[in-house]
Amino acid sequence: MTTRAPQSLRIRLELFVLPPCWDGNLRARRLLVPLDGPPDLVARRALGRRRPLWVHSTSWRCTPTGIVLTYLALLARAPADIGTAIEISTADLHSQGQQDPRNPCTARCRPADVLRHGLRHLASLCRRPKETPCLARLPMALRERLAKLDQPVHPPR
Repeated sequence: MTTRAPQSLRIRLELFVLPPCWDGNLRARRLLVPLDGPPDLVARRALGRRRPLWVHSTSWRCTPTGIVLTYLALLARAPADIGTAIEISTADLHSQGQQDPRNPCTARCRPADVLRHGLRHLASLCRRPKETPCLARLPMALRERLAKLDQPVHPPR
């Protein structure tokens, strides 16, 4: 049995806009816009006049209504007036979120889960700066903090 894609499959871009630094909980903004052009251009256009330090595609997923491409954007100043607010606690930043590795994108895929996945992706890149030279544009303190995001809060004994 084959699964057929809906005739009116929508492709949307989900953009998580991150502040340049944070203490404690991460307060980001989330936008969901139609993909009406090249994804990188759509992501930058969604930011308006805000100049990103860095924009990166982190994942995609299939939903009942279509495909969602996810991007992270780091801004020079904390965003406060775009999208919807999303907050993740420090403990939740370090949790895995995904309960079943055989089923990575369940129907209950929350925005916080998607953001956490994107941050782990970014953390992985920050731990390999020679392979990702564009990250040199980010402040060193931010790169170091990001590189530790997917590390356990308390190392196993």
